[in-house]
Amino acid sequence: MFHASIKHPRQRKRKFVICGNNGNSLVEKALVNKGWVLSENEDLFHLKWTELKSHIDYEKFQEGKQLANHISTSSCITTKSGLLNSLRSYFGSSAFKEPASEFKKFFPETYRLGDCREQEKLLNTIGKDELWICKPTNSNQGKGIFLIKGKKNLWTRP
Repeated sequence: MFHASIKHPRQRKRKFVICGNNGNSLVEKALVNKGWVLSENEDLFHLKWTELKSHIDYEKFQEGKQLANHISTSSCITTKSGLLNSLRSYFGSSAFKEPASEFKKFFPETYRLGDCREQEKLLNTIGKDELWICKPTNSNQGKGIFLIKGKKNLWTRP
């Protein structure tokens, strides 16, 4: 028995758009190998792969016809501060029956330096020669991470 896939002459190839540098070469190669075509128009696509959710215009997004690698309401679990707030809220809720120390077993002690109350907590916690990892809120892929040692280096970046 012989089986063949027949394409209709008018059938258009799936188009994709890539913005940013978050794994774009891997995604492009995989899609091209599957027969997809890189779109020359950023608004005409079946799939949009982007580093930042802000590169997607959800007002123009055509649900059911277009896909994107970001979900509009995902920041509560996909950003450092969103995840921190979600976990703190969950572990602080009455629904969580385990002691709050369970939270610290899998999520490192974390302070948001943009919050004055958390800055004060950190300053009261950090020892003279303790080593801390500082991760910028709006970066990914390990960009901008640096180490600080003690309070004196807290506000100076290497």
